[in-house]
Amino acid sequence: MQIVEQCSKYGSRLYRVCEGGGSPCLLSINSRGIQLYENMDTFRPKDSFSWSLLDNLCYKDSTFSIEVRDPRSKQIPDLNAYGGTLVTDDDLAQAVSDPTTKVSISRRCQQSIPAGICVHTFVCESGLLCRTIWITAISQHQFFLDQKEREQVSSWS
Repeated sequence: MQIVEQCSKYGSRLYRVCEGGGSPCLLSINSRGIQLYENMDTFRPKDSFSWSLLDNLCYKDSTFSIEVRDPRSKQIPDLNAYGGTLVTDDDLAQAVSDPTTKVSISRRCQQSIPAGICVHTFVCESGLLCRTIWITAISQHQFFLDQKEREQVSSWS
């Protein structure tokens, strides 16, 4: 089973969508992230977005968007989208890092997207399909976080 789990397409769900420009493509969602395939070619993804680089997932009507952090961009980590300095809160940091805390990915308005974030937009055939893609992505992201936590706990033992 461990060998199968290492396959790149293990647990993938494929969805037919259109890129923002209107060209048809396939989105593959699995425990490793989201892959984008062109021309129904599922052997070589056009783009691959690992969960560790995804900043936000959102949908509205029949539009699904992912916000991806560019690992090469030089960001100032203590500034928010409006240029103000962030205040650190030790109690909040402790609560978020507690293993029993569930943190959800929230919707963000387009004007507050910080520098170094690239937004990829996909159009679905229906609002129901779009919501299904979003729910699948959120579930797979949670599975990724759970696996990561399990690995950390086992390395401490």
